[in-house]
Amino acid sequence: MANVLSQSEIDELLNAMNSGQDTGPVVEEKEETTECRVYDFRVANKFSKEQMKTLKIIFDSYANFLSNNITSTLRSVCDINVVSVEEQKFGEFNNSIPSPTIIGVVDAEPFDSSMIVTVSSTLSYAMISRIFGGEASYINVDKNFTEIEIVIMKNLFKQITSNLKTAWSKIVEISPMLQRIETTSQFTQITALNEPVALISMNVKIDEVDDMMYVCIPHVALQSVIKKLNTTAWTLGSGPKIVHQSKKELLEKDISDTECELNVALNDTTATFSEIYNLRVGDVICTNHNINDYITIYMEGTPKFKGVVGIAANKKVIQIAKIIKENKDSE
Repeated sequence: MANVLSQSEIDELLNAMNSGQDTGPVVEEKEETTECRVYDFRVANKFSKEQMKTLKIIFDSYANFLSNNITSTLRSVCDINVVSVEEQKFGEFNNSIPSPTIIGVVDAEPFDSSMIVTVSSTLSYAMISRIFGGEASYINVDKNFTEIEIVIMKNLFKQITSNLKTAWSKIVEISPMLQRIETTSQFTQITALNEPVALISMNVKIDEVDDMMYVCIPHVALQSVIKKLNTTAWTLGSGPKIVHQSKKELLEKDISDTECELNVALNDTTATFSEIYNLRVGDVICTNHNINDYITIYMEGTPKFKGVVGIAANKKVIQIAKIIKENKDSE
């Protein structure tokens, strides 16, 4: 409750006012000052808020695709989330990359420059361990990568970069391709050090391992598609086409690239040990195979075709003449 003046205090105050005396402290008026912030035009933001928001949406989708892909490859649950999308100088990002780190330089047409994808040594060794059937953990994460480990990570990076195509499909059709793998940042200067870049930070968790991976896209790389980086284009984008295929088509697609071993054999013949022992260069072995008889072609040890011997382009060849029917319902 505020203080209440007594009657004597009121009388003294009235007398002081009548005599012109000072009744209290004078409050000095302070001039209002406005703080100014120094603005450096050399580091002006190149990415708008709308563009950064669209990149966040794109890489949220990318994190989802990549999480499913890595989970199926490593046969271990992988959870990936976008932590931040921010703008900074390329030099700041490049200098912050620890060594050793798996760094992938990726080209993606129609982008005008390469981009960088980095995976920490902790995550890299966890992935390598899972590929070899071990647990997603490794103690000595500061040692240099061996040639075998780099080759393994190169194969994984091909999957990591392939998901970029799906994630960007609503904005623009890109063709990502892994250019090379490095383990130190001194060989990955893809643009000028003062060039602004969009840095996408993603948290990756594989079993008990939890660390970061980054995607660095220079501003100059997005010049050809910068006008499409808006939420409207994303909303109206058609997205990846989903093709419904029959079971037969899916099966044919799965086995089309399967390698099979083919062998050809003449009719069997017999020889004594002394005949085989006395064979010399230039000797002729007589077989029980008539020149007009077909030669059997085996596929993975199973007789599948009948053929005839011939020569094409100075090479001995077998021309398939007929198919050996396994039963009356299939060939």
